[in-house]
Amino acid sequence: MKKSCAVIIPIYNEERAIEDTVTSIQHFCSSVPGYEFEIICVNDGSSDATATVLSRLHGITVITHDVNRGYGAALRTGLDYCSQEWVFITDADGTYPLADLPNLLANAEGADMVVGNRQGLVYSERGRS
Repeated sequence: MKKSCAVIIPIYNEERAIEDTVTSIQHFCSSVPGYEFEIICVNDGSSDATATVLSRLHGITVITHDVNRGYGAALRTGLDYCSQEWVFITDADGTYPLADLPNLLANAEGADMVVGNRQGLVYSERGRS
């Protein structure tokens, strides 16, 4: 049985970057064996053409805030929506090294949380009782 992972992307006025970011995420997700992915794009009240770009993309779930509520609210919306075993959060502008997704998931076994950063470092937190 495959494990599940949601990729949440909070988005605000990223019409020029979001298509490349989603395409990259789809590419890296397809290269991770043993996982099913759902890409959840939370359009946080964008006033540019972000909604139009998202409507042309396939294989994603789009949730829209009618007005900009902020990064944290967009994350909360995505987290409330998803039901996958793991959640990966990334920015819409592609500033995080998406190629590290397989490494993050490899370090997730037995961990409660795995955190990566822009330098590609990974920190795993094992449960403390």
